[in-house]
Amino acid sequence: MTGGLEEMYYNAGDLPKPEVNSEHLRVYGHQLCPFVQRAYLALSCKDIEFQKVNMNLDQKAQWHKDINGGLVPILETPSGKFFNESAFIVQFALEFAKPNQ
Repeated sequence: MTGGLEEMYYNAGDLPKPEVNSEHLRVYGHQLCPFVQRAYLALSCKDIEFQKVNMNLDQKAQWHKDINGGLVPILETPSGKFFNESAFIVQFALEFAKPNQ
């Protein structure tokens, strides 16, 4: 679950990408996107702590376009690796979770 992690709002445009969260997974998304909700649900059901970053999809930053064509969700690991597609994020949650979660 997102627990006590601070939710971020990213207004995009010319803003640089937020610094990597070196302690927790981060999901870039939009609250109205069903694919983002699928990713949130999978991570939350497996009790995986993550940080939400709500993106302004009307003003996409260049780094966002470069990573995933401006689409969401994007999962960012503490090492700075990016993974796209909600189906992959669901699979990641299943594999990342501790046994019996």
